[in-house]
Amino acid sequence: MNPNYIFKIFFITFSICFIVGCAPKYNGSLYENLDNREKIEFSDYSLKIIDSRTDTTDKKIGITIFSHRGQKDRVSPKNNGELEMAFDEIIKEHQSFGGQKLDFELEILQAYQEFSATAFSEREAVFWSIVINVNRTVRNTHGLKGKCTGEKSSIDASIKNINAMYIKCFKNAVTNAMQGYRQ
Repeated sequence: MNPNYIFKIFFITFSICFIVGCAPKYNGSLYENLDNREKIEFSDYSLKIIDSRTDTTDKKIGITIFSHRGQKDRVSPKNNGELEMAFDEIIKEHQSFGGQKLDFELEILQAYQEFSATAFSEREAVFWSIVINVNRTVRNTHGLKGKCTGEKSSIDASIKNINAMYIKCFKNAVTNAMQGYRQ
């Protein structure tokens, strides 16, 4: 058999395996379709966020341009106002105008970003666990629990991407919690 032919077959096989192995892999409730949102009748709302985490930080997660095997980091970012904006976006998707004003109290039980690298891939992961209490004049609803997890394995992790995953996961946790709300 021609050595040049064997090299071409090996090169094509290796290239296909490399490309397939480098394709991003997604996992977790972050990637579930949550389009069927319950409509909630209210005219206006207020929001109070209580952060019960003890490990919050201003530090950005340690994702570098060139990562190395064994590199990892985990941070619980402080709320810098993005959560209020994200809550506003998601609650307006649930809103059916009319009714009374609702007072939402959102407690963050756990939330973090996580990064790790192996020799061939980089893993970005996010997690949220929240409880929402809804106070209204007629009846209060307590303990609406929402969780969300998300994980992406690829060769191109970035701070921008994990921050987007983090906010989207927060929105999904809010949506999951609001599924338990009854008028």
